[in-house]
Amino acid sequence: MLTLWRAILIAALVALIGLGLWEDNNHPLPMITFVAAGDVLLDRGIARKIKANGLDWPFEKVASELGAADIAFCNLECPLSDDGIKISKPICFRANPEYLQCVADAGFDVVSSGNNHALDCGRNGLVETLKHLDGAGIRCAGAGADLSAASAPVIMDVGGVKVALLARNMLFPEVIWYRTDVPTVAQLDESKIEQQIRDAKASADVVVVSVHWGVEYQKRSEDWQIALGRKMIDAGASLVLGHHSHCTQPVERYHGGVIAYSLGNFLFDSPQPVCKESMILKCRLSKEGVSDLEIVPVRVKGCRPVLQTGT
Repeated sequence: MLTLWRAILIAALVALIGLGLWEDNNHPLPMITFVAAGDVLLDRGIARKIKANGLDWPFEKVASELGAADIAFCNLECPLSDDGIKISKPICFRANPEYLQCVADAGFDVVSSGNNHALDCGRNGLVETLKHLDGAGIRCAGAGADLSAASAPVIMDVGGVKVALLARNMLFPEVIWYRTDVPTVAQLDESKIEQQIRDAKASADVVVVSVHWGVEYQKRSEDWQIALGRKMIDAGASLVLGHHSHCTQPVERYHGGVIAYSLGNFLFDSPQPVCKESMILKCRLSKEGVSDLEIVPVRVKGCRPVLQTGT
């Protein structure tokens, strides 16, 4: 009888290991590397630099960090359009779709277009942007054919870890009328975001939320951002990635999660000194969330990111 029970126990343990419900030192949890960068612009001064120096130039000095990641993310701060007509607003972008190749070549797997510049060339420009991203093999969160598509998480299953990325905008698109039944960006609705995170968590091991929020050129995060960021972690997000301020803001560990209130500029031509400090947020993710965190210091020099070795 003892031998029979021992056989049953061994069989049960084998089944648990096979289902991933039992882990030991010889069978560690799957682990992947996720890196996040800030704002990427392919228009204006950047376009002139690419035209003069080629498509290898933009990310040449950070390629080692981006290329080594299992998943690399950034905020794409411009539409990619040949035909879209720029709308009338003080700052309006339209990038040559051919320049997207440098983003793909650098190793970026997914971007957020959930920002206040995604509709700079109108809805047709947004549709064109999505088409070019898809053609380059780059996933896009925060924008879509309608609000439902824009709000849906991008699911990436890499190395045994399933990651869901949500992207949300908290700045109203300028000039263009906001509608939910046509190509649009996903606005953050505080009454819905917690449930949206829980829904994403039901389909993935790790939830990452990208948020376009805050005050431009301000180094500190607002109290309401801190409260909202923590609320999203409490709802089940492991990472909250902020952008829009064009400068870096604090990175906080909270209840097992990480909130980067602003990743700053990455590939951008802002002249203000405060906009030159940047970072790559490097995380190791397992099915349990963020395992390790490293902030890789970066400096924007001549509009492009350069690793700050030795600092």
